[in-house]
Amino acid sequence: MSSAQPDSLHPIVVAQVSARVICRAARRCPLVGHLLNKNEHRASEVVIPKSALLADRLEGSAVPLLSRGGFASIFRPAGGSMDTTAVQQEIEHLSKAWNSAWLENDGATVDRLMAPEYVYVAPNGQILDRRAILGVILSPSYRIHRATWTELQIKVFGKDVAVILDRLQGTGTFNGKTFTDDNRCARVCIRRNSAWQIAFEQASAIAP
Repeated sequence: MSSAQPDSLHPIVVAQVSARVICRAARRCPLVGHLLNKNEHRASEVVIPKSALLADRLEGSAVPLLSRGGFASIFRPAGGSMDTTAVQQEIEHLSKAWNSAWLENDGATVDRLMAPEYVYVAPNGQILDRRAILGVILSPSYRIHRATWTELQIKVFGKDVAVILDRLQGTGTFNGKTFTDDNRCARVCIRRNSAWQIAFEQASAIAP
């Protein structure tokens, strides 16, 4: 989404956890537990920095999101590799649908594509939940006049978990004020009941 935000600030819990995580514990995480099959994968140790873990209210689990140089690897399979082509195509379709919905002020589509626990971290550091974001796009005063999404990257972490990285540049108005965006955006996507949704989004302003 764009960097326009309402005044309300919503808290998020940041976990301070051990830098050493065992994959057996990751089984309890709803985003990655389904990726660890007892018959096909062996538990292996993954080192993740303390700053790499964000605890959101995803069924009370601490979800590793960021690590040095990119998104953290949650586990190492015992062998073999997954064909990510189909997932990448599905995520590209999700990304286009999400971007188009914002351009067209399509609140119903944004509502459908947001996971129940969706959280947005704005370029100014403000944290907004699902209700706050719906309040933005459904506001009669909100309008994107121009927007382009470029430098697209899709990172696949399993058949049901992926991350979108792109660059948003555009202008718009909200509550009578004009805003200009040039942001690096990251969106965590999860698949539930065969449908992809966006669970977490962060936009970081790119310095001129």
